[in-house]
Amino acid sequence: MQKRYFSIVLGALLFANLGAADGLCPDPALGENLEDCPWAAIARNLIRASESHYPVSPVLEREAPGLFKQLQRDASSPEMKSLWGVSINYDELAHGTVVHPAILVSLSEQSRAPLLKAPYAHAGIEHIYGYLFSVLRTPYGYKRARWVHGDIPQGLGLPPGIIQPDLAQGTLLTNVTYLIGRIAFRHEVGALQVLKSLEPKVAPPLRNFNFQGLEIKRLEESAGPVVLRTDFVKFPVINAGRPNTHLLIYSTFDKRENRARLITTFPVTEAFVTNALNPEGLGEDKPIITRYNAFVEGITGKTWKGLRRLAKD
Repeated sequence: MQKRYFSIVLGALLFANLGAADGLCPDPALGENLEDCPWAAIARNLIRASESHYPVSPVLEREAPGLFKQLQRDASSPEMKSLWGVSINYDELAHGTVVHPAILVSLSEQSRAPLLKAPYAHAGIEHIYGYLFSVLRTPYGYKRARWVHGDIPQGLGLPPGIIQPDLAQGTLLTNVTYLIGRIAFRHEVGALQVLKSLEPKVAPPLRNFNFQGLEIKRLEESAGPVVLRTDFVKFPVINAGRPNTHLLIYSTFDKRENRARLITTFPVTEAFVTNALNPEGLGEDKPIITRYNAFVEGITGKTWKGLRRLAKD
């Protein structure tokens, strides 16, 4: 108890010192906009804390108390976290680490997610909470955009804050896991049972969502004993002012374990979907690799030759 009190006090003092130094948000020089705040500023403070050999978690608790409580609620749902696979904490296009390792450690510890050796991470923790605190600028912008921009709830006809950081019901990890799990695992009885057990913790609009009414196309890529699955979910609500028309959900099915795992999700354009499903790229003996920072033991790092097909639902 005394140790925790000391850490909180130390974190609070650090916050006071860092806040003045890193208060600029958004920082136009870094290509940030208002939607990046306060997450970008908090991320910079967390990184400075780690590099100054201060504990990260007390700073996170002080600067993002609502999110910190979400992480602690997630700690009570080990079955939910088991639905996720492993990601590599490195972006090949931006040539850099996506989330500072100390931040991932803190997020994993508070949520009691598996703590993996760098550069590997629990895909759900990194791609959801971790991306909020990524300061890596990619050719497509900052990775937190999917959670702060609002394209996903708007496109699916859900309340604006239902799968965004400052939500009123559920947690970001719980709500996203349930949403994309109901789609990616629609044929997996065991995984659906886990999602069913999560429903008391999920925001009601998601529990009542009409998943059967969605228009979904699934690309399956067979790489040895693993099937890489990309679901393209057409947004029922199209906003002319926003280019994204689909939600991409990437998951894997490993025949060696007879189980599927979630990797990531983000909104994409019609052109992206058309290119991914180009008939010329479908068929036997096609080059196949893992994508979107996914790590699959024995599969990632190789180019396989296998079947790429549009699956029949």
